[in-house]
Amino acid sequence: MLKFERVIPYVLYLILLIWSLTDPFFWDTVQLGSKHAHYYFDNDLKFQFLPENIDSGHIPTFGFYLALCWTVFGKSLLVSHLAMLPFIIGIIYYFSKISEIRYAGPLYLLSTLVLISDPTLIAQVCLISPDLPLVCFFLAVLHYHGKGHIAWKSIFLFLLALVSMRGMMLVFCFVVFEFLVEKKQFKQLLTLYFPSVFVVVVFFLLHYISKGWIGFHSDSPWSESFAIENIGQLLRKPVIIIWRLLDFNRWFLFLVGSIIVIKIFKARRKLYLITSELYLLGIITLVFGVVGTFFSGLTAHRYFLPINILVSLYFLRVVSLSEIKLGLQKVLLLTTFLILWVGHLLVYPDHIDQGWDASLAFKPYFSLLEQADNYLVNEKILKSKICTAFPDLAPGKYYYLNEDESAFQSVGSPDCSFVLISNIHNEIEPDDFEDYTLVNEWSSKGVWLRLLKNTKK
Repeated sequence: MLKFERVIPYVLYLILLIWSLTDPFFWDTVQLGSKHAHYYFDNDLKFQFLPENIDSGHIPTFGFYLALCWTVFGKSLLVSHLAMLPFIIGIIYYFSKISEIRYAGPLYLLSTLVLISDPTLIAQVCLISPDLPLVCFFLAVLHYHGKGHIAWKSIFLFLLALVSMRGMMLVFCFVVFEFLVEKKQFKQLLTLYFPSVFVVVVFFLLHYISKGWIGFHSDSPWSESFAIENIGQLLRKPVIIIWRLLDFNRWFLFLVGSIIVIKIFKARRKLYLITSELYLLGIITLVFGVVGTFFSGLTAHRYFLPINILVSLYFLRVVSLSEIKLGLQKVLLLTTFLILWVGHLLVYPDHIDQGWDASLAFKPYFSLLEQADNYLVNEKILKSKICTAFPDLAPGKYYYLNEDESAFQSVGSPDCSFVLISNIHNEIEPDDFEDYTLVNEWSSKGVWLRLLKNTKK
């Protein structure tokens, strides 16, 4: 294998990281990264339960890690993005290791490029995101499971449980997989999973004793995400989840993969399609699908990253099993790689909610916000007189790590003379402000931002 083939995936992700070094916190990373990190940084790294208004219910390891990096290297966006580098390197490393074992030879580079090009994963690489350690540790568990390295696998299961509730769910999925599919004995599972299960149980127990709740509480800002859906929504949610899995051109993997699977079945080679990986994919899809269906706000694209990864791995497997000639396999994998990248150009019409942290479509928004901020300063318009929506409601310091305590008001506040709206804001519709006067507008690559004046003020 040529050395440049090993280096190319690292170079690609490094370019993405460098491109994003000055980007502010965005979307859920404001809560899960910046706010958590600020709390521990401001409290001299004293590890304690978070205040109610920012306590997300899971172990706040990611925020503490960022606060530690700030303490050592200084609090800045540069340090925050570079803090993701170990996980980014880990993701490439374990993807490469998996490709070496399964797709060694002339398909190694293209297989690895397909694996690392999931649009939602690419988006997380450009953010200061807890999903980067989650994906890194998940891939490590897959790798060491395949290699039979019990100690390393146990370590990364432990780390996976520390990341978030989804990490804990993945640990549960691995337990089910090894018990039901691989028929592991209880004693084996106890030795392997005791550290991760122990830390989760202890955390939840202490959290309940201290706070009186586990996971979420009725007064939390995100409690609506855990609301039980009604019958109508329950019927609709599986369609949304399928859409999430197919979005940003991932439909191409399902379409081509399905065609190849049908041909393999017709050739009576179906036994080659039944792999342990397929069972694990089924278990994770079932668990995450049920949770996403029954709870109202748990269908974000990034929640399904482990499923996307396993789908990509299985897609590569069926391509390698097919009777397609090597040259055409290369063309197919290169086409898949390009189509996944084209998915970043997709911007839905304004009335359709888009997962803005699930592709690179969000990137122009930061420059638009900067232009809007400069306009507000020049026109002496205070943020306190402007209403807007998620993800732009926190004080400026949580986005840019500066000393800016000013913040916009939430839409609906009676004190607003202006409204700042964007197609980034999924919670509001432009049609709701038809009676407002357009003051200024900024747009780039399908993303727009408008400042409107309330004519009744």
